[in-house]
Amino acid sequence: MKNHHLVDAELIATSQKILALQLAGLETAHVYAGLLRHTEISALLAELLSAKKRSSEDLSGVALHQVHWRADWWAPEHTSGWERVKAAFHKDWQQTKAHVGAADAPPEEHRVGDTLAEMSGKTTAPTSTFESQEPAFRYGYGAAHHYEDRDWDPELERELQSNYGGLWDPAKDSIRGGWNYARKESRSIPLERQA
Repeated sequence: MKNHHLVDAELIATSQKILALQLAGLETAHVYAGLLRHTEISALLAELLSAKKRSSEDLSGVALHQVHWRADWWAPEHTSGWERVKAAFHKDWQQTKAHVGAADAPPEEHRVGDTLAEMSGKTTAPTSTFESQEPAFRYGYGAAHHYEDRDWDPELERELQSNYGGLWDPAKDSIRGGWNYARKESRSIPLERQA
């Protein structure tokens, strides 16, 4: 039986290849539509191209988190536990963003150093989509159940970081959010016993 992390990585890689081919085709069609002065078609293709690029960026964010995730304690019950609460977590996350004004907040100032760090792979571009942060939320949620007898402290954080991989800093707050959600949900009921 294949490791489920490898299966996830294979699915992500295949999806990235498909998106790359679609982007290339749309870009070519967009250029030709412009050359032929088909403004309506060109505008439609530009819209499709923009949406496809956003999908590609979201998938890349997920891929970065997924590929670096190395927790050997992760088990099927962690995945099924997350799948049970994901919709409720997503709803709470959206409501929290709306309450603090994050949904309408202006984008953070982005400096040249930020771009260089992103290009070198030291950080990832900031994103606020649930889909791009979901692997970190899921990891935190599962970790809270796996380490149910421990509290979040510097020692545990180092352990979680070593299991998560090289993209800890941009994911840390989302991981902690998943952890806090699991603890709020139920501190005393083990994951396997939740229905």
